[in-house]
Amino acid sequence: MVHLVSYELKGYRLFFEYTRLAEAIKEISGVWCHIRESKWLVETDFSTKAVHDRIAPLTTVGDIVLVQRVYRDWTASGLTQEQVDWLNGRSFQSFTETIASLCPPPMKAAFAGLGALGLKPGLASLGAPPAPAPLPILPPPFGSALKRW
Repeated sequence: MVHLVSYELKGYRLFFEYTRLAEAIKEISGVWCHIRESKWLVETDFSTKAVHDRIAPLTTVGDIVLVQRVYRDWTASGLTQEQVDWLNGRSFQSFTETIASLCPPPMKAAFAGLGALGLKPGLASLGAPPAPAPLPILPPPFGSALKRW
C-alpha cells in the first residue's frame, strides 16, 4: 500500500526536529518518495493508523499530521519525472490483498481485514502463533515489607 504522509509543524523548530521526523518516515518501510518539504509517499503494509502512530510521538501540540492511503487511480502535476516513475512502480496493494487475490474464494475471507490491523508482510500476517506470554512477576522472597536498616 502507498500512503501519503503530510505534516505541518507549528512554531519555531530546530533543524534536528525536522531531520528526526524525516528519518522516522523513511524508517517506516525503507520504500519512500519525498515529494515536497512536508509531503512524503511511503510504501508499507502498515495501516494508516499504524503509520500515523509511528510519527505522531515526534510532534507537539498544535502540529498537524495527515496520513492517507493512495490508490492506483492518482493524478498529479508539478512532480518530477523521478517521482512519477516512483508512483508508477508501486503495486498499491497490501501484502494481504495480493495474497487474497491469488487464493480461491473460500480462503479470501480469511485474509479480509488483515491489512487494517497494521501487520507487515511475513509470518505474523499469515497467522503464525502468537509470541509466548511474558513470565509472571513473582513476589519478593521476603514478602512485601522490606526491612530498612
